[in-house]
Amino acid sequence: MVDKKKQTINIFFQDLRTFNSIPYPKNCHFQFIKLFLVIKNFCKMNYHFQAHRQVRKNLLSILQNTSHEDLLLIPDGFNNNMYWNIAHTVATQQLLHYYLSGNPFRIDKYWIETYKKGTLPNLNVQKSEVEDLEFLLTETSKILMKDYDSDFFSDYTPYTTSFGMDLKSIQDAIIFNNMHESLHYGYIMAQKRAILGENGR
Repeated sequence: MVDKKKQTINIFFQDLRTFNSIPYPKNCHFQFIKLFLVIKNFCKMNYHFQAHRQVRKNLLSILQNTSHEDLLLIPDGFNNNMYWNIAHTVATQQLLHYYLSGNPFRIDKYWIETYKKGTLPNLNVQKSEVEDLEFLLTETSKILMKDYDSDFFSDYTPYTTSFGMDLKSIQDAIIFNNMHESLHYGYIMAQKRAILGENGR
């Protein structure tokens, strides 16, 4: 089992070694500022990875604690269902992080084609697919952090989202993706309440 605390420390010292390899004037004040910026950047991105894991935990809880029928039901006033919203977050994360950085997807292309923006809900989802999605929610979040630490996203194609946000780097994309997934979590909670109301529960 991976020691998360040890892994985090190793990532920090990897950044620190990178910092030490950069030529700079032998000035203590300048050295302190550079070191502060390395630490600040590390802590900031670590926070966003933690936030992503938490959003995914919330989505996983919905997936595991909602009946199969309710997951696929489209409530009145909505054009999709809870299941589509959850699968859509996985598809979009791959597009924002991997496609725009020129890297291969970390999941089967089926998920991208079936649940990307503009697709319609699949009302015939098998329970085996729900189990696959449970796995992807957790694993793609872990893999993202690992790939980021491995400098997998060295190139990034700037992109303006339909929300009006300009993404110019993988850091921008990670932060925006957290917002996007939180937005869909809000949709899901609204759908869940609508279904409870429709069924008089």
